[in-house]
Amino acid sequence: MTSNNEHGSINEFFNGKSVFITGGTGFVGKQIIEKLLRSCSDIRCIYILIRSKRGANINIRIDQLCSSPLFDKIRSLNPNFQSKLIPINGDLTKVNFDLTHEDEQLIVDNCHVIINSGASVRFTVPLKEAIKSNVLSVQSIINLCKKMKQLQSCVHISTAYVHCYRTDIDEIIYPTNENPSVLLDTLEFFNEKIFDHFSKRVLAKFPNTYTYTKSLAEQLILQEGKDLPIAIVRPSIIGAAWKEPIEGWIDCNSGVTNVLVTTGKRLLRTIMSNSIVDHPMIPVDTVANMTIVISWFTAVNQNLSSNPTVYNCCSGTKTKTCLNLQDFLQTIITEQKAIQYENYQFIEPHLKISTNRVSYYSRRFIGEILPAYLMDFFAFVTFRSGKMIKLDKKINNLIRSMEPFSQNQWIFSNKNSENLLNQMNHFDKQEFNFDTKQLNWSSYLRNYSIGTKKYLLKEPLHQLSRRSTRKTKIRYWFSIILFLLITLIVQRRIKMINQLLQRLLRICFRFFIKTMAFVVNQLETCDTLYIPKPLDISKELSFRDSSLAIEFQSIEEREIDTLNLVKLVQRTHRAYEATAPLRFLLLLFAAGSVQGSGQWWVRGHRTHHRYVVTDLDPYSAHKGVLRLVIIHHSTFCVNSLAHYLGDATFDDKHSPRDHLFTALLTFGEGYHNFHHEFPSNYRNGIKWFHYNTTKLFIRLFGKLHLANHLKQFPTNEIEKGRYEMERKKLNQFKEKLIWPKSNLPIISFKEYQILAKKTNDRILILIAGFIHNLTHFIDAHP
Repeated sequence: MTSNNEHGSINEFFNGKSVFITGGTGFVGKQIIEKLLRSCSDIRCIYILIRSKRGANINIRIDQLCSSPLFDKIRSLNPNFQSKLIPINGDLTKVNFDLTHEDEQLIVDNCHVIINSGASVRFTVPLKEAIKSNVLSVQSIINLCKKMKQLQSCVHISTAYVHCYRTDIDEIIYPTNENPSVLLDTLEFFNEKIFDHFSKRVLAKFPNTYTYTKSLAEQLILQEGKDLPIAIVRPSIIGAAWKEPIEGWIDCNSGVTNVLVTTGKRLLRTIMSNSIVDHPMIPVDTVANMTIVISWFTAVNQNLSSNPTVYNCCSGTKTKTCLNLQDFLQTIITEQKAIQYENYQFIEPHLKISTNRVSYYSRRFIGEILPAYLMDFFAFVTFRSGKMIKLDKKINNLIRSMEPFSQNQWIFSNKNSENLLNQMNHFDKQEFNFDTKQLNWSSYLRNYSIGTKKYLLKEPLHQLSRRSTRKTKIRYWFSIILFLLITLIVQRRIKMINQLLQRLLRICFRFFIKTMAFVVNQLETCDTLYIPKPLDISKELSFRDSSLAIEFQSIEEREIDTLNLVKLVQRTHRAYEATAPLRFLLLLFAAGSVQGSGQWWVRGHRTHHRYVVTDLDPYSAHKGVLRLVIIHHSTFCVNSLAHYLGDATFDDKHSPRDHLFTALLTFGEGYHNFHHEFPSNYRNGIKWFHYNTTKLFIRLFGKLHLANHLKQFPTNEIEKGRYEMERKKLNQFKEKLIWPKSNLPIISFKEYQILAKKTNDRILILIAGFIHNLTHFIDAHP
């Protein structure tokens, strides 16, 4: 192994050197700049690629960069540090950064080290835009490297998830079939829609456009960066600063920081994840230190291969230097309870991991969606604009974009990273430390939480006093009391609503008493053969009670033919078995509709199935549609319209028909032909798009274990019936067509002579001594 002192120190290497860095205003870029200025004080200058943004030119933006609390430490050591920062006007998304000739020549003649940390890190960015930011920028870097006269090293910051379709990720560039150069050539010719269509194929392998374009960038370096001193560093999920320059420094609200902040503000209550997977987070200062060390080692190492060297920068799972997701989130919750964001002291932060979609959506609805709607409703009542629903949707989109990284496990190799650490002397190991084995996760996450409160949200760190807590509680309860007072005022002002509520309560109580009495009467007559006459609603019940009876009747209408008394109470069709509670419930609904006893219904329906469309059929459609509609009302549309409107899909021996209109009118009982042909099937509409509330209720009762042994007729028998009817229809259609004669017309020679004298327009053929006239046949069959 090479001696630690053979290559010299990192500080000495950067003495008098010039560095060109892209993405210098980003989260990682700021940290690299600050570290170079503080630890390599004799560095000549740092050229920073900056573009004008939102009306601020590059000089204003460099001033904004240097005013960050991140530079407070270097500002105390060297107040004139900003003089070493030279802004270069350029754009990552343009060819060769859209540099002027003077700026490009300045970099080519003076720079020794290039660090490419610029990228578009948003997961949801369109593919074309991501290619411009993450691939075209690398092409521009390679072009610069080939022109530079004093280039000693170039470091490209990628991501550990460039090959996320693999579980074991070594420190190599895996070859793919993608050709990034060809893709770059198409940027000018193809619009966003074409790239969006192409991204659908891409996202089948990669979770987002960010990881895909980062993979393309590495392929581009492999193809066009050979024999150049280029290295690649692959950080995993980047978090707040570990030690320097400030513990817990963070100014970027993305990735894990989103989870931390939204959990602390009680906006996030559950995530969809795998609790046992490792969470390979890496602090931002560790990434910055390792990037600087790689730039040094790439320059001084004389044994580099022609291909770029790759370094995985993550708390690798092979070395067990990271927490699993369950412990990671539990530590975050503990620290968030101690920190307490402003205005969020009354609800404990809570974050639950859901491993399946059902529990996830249930918890999300109760803990996130419902409170968001309630808070926006409260804002509406108090004449304020609500924003919680929009905020909840935004947070949900961000969390869903992170799901691929929280549900899957990767094993990252870090042999090159360990070897790099061994090449450093003792002083450099202390000054540019990136060994995550020394990281105390509990302390780090505590500082991380404090950093989000202080630097990201810019909230004071002092604990709330008892007096301020009391004031906040008073404000909280005052808001609740104000809401209740407004509700009472609205209730008193709107007399109609108040009266309606009282009437509904009175009707519900009276109707419940009468319904229970009627049920008792039904049960008493259940064992007799007496068929009670349905009650006259207008005489026995008041108008208000009648309205509720009609509601019960509408529920009973939907299920009377196959679900209610027939199929569930007495199991006429024996389509499945209903439990006793379900039978009683449906008997209650039937009694509430005031249409006769259960025995009367069952007896009539069994007779209907036994003597369908005969004189003995009590519901025969041949006895008059008007009679059925008027006497038996809309419930018996299944015995009127269902026997006239529609097609005989499975059998035409009797009159039942299938039609969507009847199904809509009778809540799904319009597929009557199927019902009569296959009465033991619990479904009438066998296709998913067939409107049939009966099968939905039965299926629901089956899921609740209130109905058992759901029967379905064999599909083969059903299709046989359909085939026979189709065959009959085709035969009937065939009989209506005019078909050519099986034999050609035969004429004698005398007839031929007569025809020959009459006209010359003839087509004759001689077959076996016979003359055949084909004139009409040829006209019809040219």
